[in-house]
Amino acid sequence: RVALARALITNPRVLLLDEPLSALDEFLRLKMRVELKRLQNELGITFIHVTHTQPEAIALADQVVVMDQGLIEQTASPREIYNRPHSPYVARFMGGQNVMSATVESTDPAGCAVAVMADGTRHDLPRAEGVRPGEPIRFSVRRDRIRLVGTPAPRNGVTGRVSNIEYQGSFVKVAIETGLREEFIAYMDDDSYYASPHEVGETVHAAWASEVNHHLRGANNSAGMPVED
Repeated sequence: RVALARALITNPRVLLLDEPLSALDEFLRLKMRVELKRLQNELGITFIHVTHTQPEAIALADQVVVMDQGLIEQTASPREIYNRPHSPYVARFMGGQNVMSATVESTDPAGCAVAVMADGTRHDLPRAEGVRPGEPIRFSVRRDRIRLVGTPAPRNGVTGRVSNIEYQGSFVKVAIETGLREEFIAYMDDDSYYASPHEVGETVHAAWASEVNHHLRGANNSAGMPVED
């Protein structure tokens, strides 16, 4: 608060905050997050807030800029960044998404059908533009839109072994080893999970609606924009 007062008393046009909340405990961090938002709204000053904490960026920003190795991977509203990441890097960095690699099998005006070669599963991608059969493709799946079902899903699903379970309060994080390069994660509502809990080592089947599949158009840094001095 003292540092903020010292900076704001000069009436700056732009205020740079370089990880201002990183050293605070969780309770004070949340309280100061609200205060920063209120100050920015009251003063009308542009705040550039640098952070490695994704929920902090989503909660505070009107516009989020995700950078990797000095390049801008994506800039958009918090909701756009979280729901429609441009590249695998943005999807992984912002969290809440599983990233999968596949090959395009067929296309139509509604999207395309793809096959994940590592496990043979097939998926449908709506709004996948500019792709052709035989091409590699990557897509993301929101972790909180996944459900665990009793039998393998014929499409838009994976089967694997539970490798870890973490209770997160409002949800349960279930990690599934599927044979893919990355663990597949499902966020389950805590009431739903504890109504039918699972154990580490158990084989489970995950499924989701095709609308959850999001085409990742950009490769890491391939569409990045250099940051000028």
